[in-house]
Amino acid sequence: MNDETDAVNQAIAGELSLMDPAVRSSAEGARLIDPEFVEVGASGRRYTYEETIAGLPDKPGSAVDGPRYEPSEITGVLLAPGLVHLTFETVFEGRRARRSSLWRKRDEETGWRMYYHQGTPVPPGLPTSDKETVAEPPRTRCRRRDVWPYGRRYARSPLQQHPLQLPSRPRRSHIAAVGQGDRAVEAWAGQWSDP
Repeated sequence: MNDETDAVNQAIAGELSLMDPAVRSSAEGARLIDPEFVEVGASGRRYTYEETIAGLPDKPGSAVDGPRYEPSEITGVLLAPGLVHLTFETVFEGRRARRSSLWRKRDEETGWRMYYHQGTPVPPGLPTSDKETVAEPPRTRCRRRDVWPYGRRYARSPLQQHPLQLPSRPRRSHIAAVGQGDRAVEAWAGQWSDP
């Protein structure tokens, strides 16, 4: 094993340990968290080291006989010597979340500690991995615009509508038409000629 693989594997082992209820409710859990730790919760709230350590035994997944986090697809990258970035998904009580952690190693004595963590809930119906694809929503045609469900819109330029009809050279009317709305675009498209 090389140093990069070893560092990533140690960070993954630490992450898995922090999901173990026996570790979360003990002093070992506090040892795995860096004193400069910050977590951004799903609500957007920031949690400091002190808040996290104080609440760790009471957080979900800390009861030995309660529900547990089920991690999957854990991957890691060594960003710099002593800094590993982990990404993974968890399922807890039927709810999925995508998670990201930074693990830092300052010295051999302290070892690898979680420096940063963020979890983002995954809405129901999204694929479990980036390898799966979600079908594109159907488009509905609207005058000079393609309107997508969920509020995304983009205007189509005359070049997108008529890819083979390019002006032989720019005209003054093309330059003057910029910024005058749909009427100018229609006039501009009508002045194009075949090369």
